[in-house]
Amino acid sequence: MLSAVVDDERNFSWKESVSSLGFLQHAITKTNLPRKLYTQSAQLAAPVSISLVSPVAMGTSKPNESLMPIMPAVQFGDRLGLATQGYYYHFHDSKLVQEYKILGEGNCRFCLTYSDENKLSDELRPVNMQSAIPVYWKVEGTECENQHLLYLPEKMTPEQFQSLNKAWLDKKGVALNLNELLNVGRGSNSSINTYHAPTQVIYEHPGRLLHGSSVVALNDSNSVASGIPIVNLRAERVFRIGVFFDGTGNNDRMMYTRSCVGINHALMLLGY
Repeated sequence: MLSAVVDDERNFSWKESVSSLGFLQHAITKTNLPRKLYTQSAQLAAPVSISLVSPVAMGTSKPNESLMPIMPAVQFGDRLGLATQGYYYHFHDSKLVQEYKILGEGNCRFCLTYSDENKLSDELRPVNMQSAIPVYWKVEGTECENQHLLYLPEKMTPEQFQSLNKAWLDKKGVALNLNELLNVGRGSNSSINTYHAPTQVIYEHPGRLLHGSSVVALNDSNSVASGIPIVNLRAERVFRIGVFFDGTGNNDRMMYTRSCVGINHALMLLGY
């Protein structure tokens, strides 16, 4: 969605094509004036936006502004899955871009809240449910740095919100390395152990939930999408001291100890 700069430019007809890096969307405008670019859900503008986007000449196939979808996951034992409770947060320059509330009651999809960089809100936006988070990839042709994703099992407290800084986000969240994530989405391995290709996270498991948890198992290839990297937002270090497989499929957390570790690595299924 583009903001209007003249009275007769309220709606734009977007056309989509496929490029080597994903999907390219373009619209024809009547002026070369810069304007704001919004993401859109349920016909409404969503908070993820890019200010002052300048038009390019017709026929240009390389966009200056790009977004990348990332699928958030959490770790339970030594397996990745999808959380069914809690909140996801997207930050840029240590400022909140968007808070997402996981729907709960067994549903791993999430909705946008009205929280922004100035305040926290419990109210949900009237938009579609999502299972991936759009983050800034390029703005004015330059890779957008200083972004973090964070998972919290409970809503962020006002005290945490008021004291946000990069050091805390590096410790509690995951810093995003966009070029690395692009390669991971294409199926490449990464030295960053919280990045996972969609083709590498599917495993066999009986039942929808990982045993002893409310985490949805990634045991169905339809749970992920080609090209969308998976980021583990709740990493755990697992120390195995012996495993007994009893044939019941209940061994997700049997016979090992574990400790949570803070993540300081540089780390769409969108309903749009």
